[in-house]
Amino acid sequence: MRTALARAPTSRRPNVVEGLKLCDGFDARACESPDCRDTKAARLVERIRSALIHCLPGYETAPWSDWPPSPEILERGADGFAAVISGRDDG
Repeated sequence: MRTALARAPTSRRPNVVEGLKLCDGFDARACESPDCRDTKAARLVERIRSALIHCLPGYETAPWSDWPPSPEILERGADGFAAVISGRDDG
């Protein structure tokens, strides 16, 4: 069976954000399996995701300060936390 990537040849490599979206696409399709997190493929995708995150501009120089965030931010869950951190929501 051919994958979507095989059907869509391209002469360029995906950028970091596109690579992260590819990882999310894998997760979305793989989550239908009850053991999806326990497969070699899932572990590979997680390692790829981690490597891509380290490639984001500014990642290596970002400080590790202010951890953990306030309880109010943590109570908002992952999406709320991401919104505050990204500036999409001032909290």
